[in-house]
Amino acid sequence: MSLILVHELGHFLCAYLLHIPVDKIYLYPFGGVSKFESHINMPLKVELLILVMGPVFQIVFACLFSFVLNGKDQSLFLFYHLNILIFNLLPIYPLDGGRILNILFSYRFSYKKSFCISILFSFLILFFFLFFLLKNIKLNLLFLFVFLFIKIGDEWKKKTFYYERFLLERYLQIPSFSKRCQVSSLEDFKRDYRHVIRKNNRYYSEKEVLDSKFQKKKI
Repeated sequence: MSLILVHELGHFLCAYLLHIPVDKIYLYPFGGVSKFESHINMPLKVELLILVMGPVFQIVFACLFSFVLNGKDQSLFLFYHLNILIFNLLPIYPLDGGRILNILFSYRFSYKKSFCISILFSFLILFFFLFFLLKNIKLNLLFLFVFLFIKIGDEWKKKTFYYERFLLERYLQIPSFSKRCQVSSLEDFKRDYRHVIRKNNRYYSEKEVLDSKFQKKKI
């Protein structure tokens, strides 16, 4: 529990210093989940920093605290540390590793595509994990599989909601990103970019296209 608390404290302190409110922190026997009152359109490097600070805090704490222990206590403590750390860094959404993977995809693909790829990749990794689980079934690992399967499925069901929220945020507050790219539709919108939309051999600003969507205006 101390490892989990320190891990989530890393996320919390980093978010606090960046003036991003923390909504809730959920604690489970195998890890925790921090929910932030943040925008989907926050800069990728900011979200990446918040995600990375959880494992960093845990590693530093484990290294320092292990010197206080010795023998079997030290071995057991480091065993728990490595298991929690590896579990949280698995490339499965919405674990830290899955969210980091999603950010990396977001540098290359649109928001919608990167989210879908992350979820599908998570299912692939999870069923790869199931293949090894069937060789040596353990109740705790089976519980983890079921929990993660439900969480990934729940995120997949919300993909349309997240996408609409992503667009709505940009409609309500015009992004100030310096980078710009040309796209052909709303589905090609990327994080960290402002967009110019080419449609019917004409060019439209991001604001014009979003106004058309949310105010039902024709362009």
